[in-house]
Amino acid sequence: MIGESATWRNWHLYGYGRDTTPEMDKLAANGELVVFRDVVSVGCLTSAEVRRLVTDCPFEREWQSRYSLAHILAKAGIDCSIASAQPVGAWSKTDVLYALFNGCSKREYSKIDIGVGAANFCGHDHKMLPVLEEWLSGKASGGRVFFVHLCGSHFPCESEYLNTIHSAEWDEDTVDDATRNLSEKARRLVNRYDRAIHYEDMVLGRIVELLKQNSRPSLMLYISDHGESPQRGHWRDYSAAECYEVPFICWLSEAFRELRPELAERLEAAKDKPIQPDEMFGGFLEILDVHLADPAKQPPSFLDPTFKGRFPRLIRNGAVQYPGDIPAKRQ
Repeated sequence: MIGESATWRNWHLYGYGRDTTPEMDKLAANGELVVFRDVVSVGCLTSAEVRRLVTDCPFEREWQSRYSLAHILAKAGIDCSIASAQPVGAWSKTDVLYALFNGCSKREYSKIDIGVGAANFCGHDHKMLPVLEEWLSGKASGGRVFFVHLCGSHFPCESEYLNTIHSAEWDEDTVDDATRNLSEKARRLVNRYDRAIHYEDMVLGRIVELLKQNSRPSLMLYISDHGESPQRGHWRDYSAAECYEVPFICWLSEAFRELRPELAERLEAAKDKPIQPDEMFGGFLEILDVHLADPAKQPPSFLDPTFKGRFPRLIRNGAVQYPGDIPAKRQ
């Protein structure tokens, strides 16, 4: 699950005051969820961050990669599919993203018209649910991987669905502890953003329900590409730490935990590690139990107890240190 424009600072699951993530909160309370608490993106551009997640590209040159996760899975004989709420051609980046998933046997892309300034971008992720349900109901002789790319909470968070259909406890003018000390513009942005986060949580909850109904050993990974900064009165302040602080969660079914108990333990042990997306590729291969023909080319896994990632971490495409890794900021 590739999220869009979500910062963990606005997730109740991570300590935010508003109840923005009731579905994920329930899963966590039941011990079904592993919550990674220290993941920081490198940049704030979807095309670059998704590439860092699903290819073996080097940190400094995200456009240079030898292979993508979808291509490796296809060569390993694992059927994979992509359902994207982001339409091909919505931005110049989406054609690039389309190429990253060429190894998928089935591909379903949204045909929405995002409108001028992306006004209609959010609020369409639930339309991917019937597609995923159909794919899950199909017969399979082996393991399957489904990539789902969401529209998430990308600005301006004001589509017709979010404005008129999806319900949350706050509207654009709500004043409470989360918005009381903000400017009027920032308050409106935060209210819209939190409503989009609440909607995304609902979609994730329904996906977990579909996986539970399927009864096969299942695992769902969700990570956002980057965050936003609505509290500052504009959507994306590239100097703001929250634009790089992303939620990363993992849900495991009971059957999956029984099938691979050692993996469940390694996931729990790694949840507080400082990680960046370009360091996750090897971990994804371990989770999928996929090994390259040449062991020397197997990328390191962030789940390995000996793994030591980049620290201090770099953001703004490597230009500056992430402020959360500066000791004075951590105190």
